[in-house]
Amino acid sequence: ALLDPATVQDLQYAIATVGRTMVLSQFNDEQRIRSEGHSGFTNVRGKYDGDAVYDDGTYSNGAVASIHDHADNMIVVGIGEIQAVLNGVEFRTRHNDYNLNMPHTTSTEYGETEPIPYPDVPPEVEAAGSVANQITEMQEWFRAFKTQNK
Repeated sequence: ALLDPATVQDLQYAIATVGRTMVLSQFNDEQRIRSEGHSGFTNVRGKYDGDAVYDDGTYSNGAVASIHDHADNMIVVGIGEIQAVLNGVEFRTRHNDYNLNMPHTTSTEYGETEPIPYPDVPPEVEAAGSVANQITEMQEWFRAFKTQNK
C-alpha cells in the first residue's frame, strides 16, 4: 500500500530534521574540540566575497591564516586576525605585521634581532647574460622551487 502524501511529507520533514541535527551536532563537536585541549585555528578574519556571512573564507580565504605580504615594504609579512588554540589554551590576536628578522647572531642582549640575510643570486642567473635572460632564468628557479622540480 502506498503512503498518503501527508505521511510522506511528515517523514521527509523528520529525516531533514534528523539530518540537520546531526550536522549541527558534528559542527558543535568540532568547534568544542578546536577549543578544548587541542591545537589549531578556530577562526580567521578574512574578506567576504558575497553579502552573507557564509561567503567568508573563514579558515583559509585563499591564504592560510590570511598570511599576506606588503608590496610597499619587502621585509614585512602579515597574518590576519586569528583565534587559535595552542595546547589547549585559546587566544585571539589583532592584525599582525612583522619584520622578517631573526635572533641576533652575536648580541647577548635579550630580544635583540637582525634582518634575515637574503640568499645569494644563483651563479646560473648571473651567468645568463642580458637582464632579460637573467629574469627568465630567475623565473625558472622560482618555478622549479614552486613545483619542486616536477
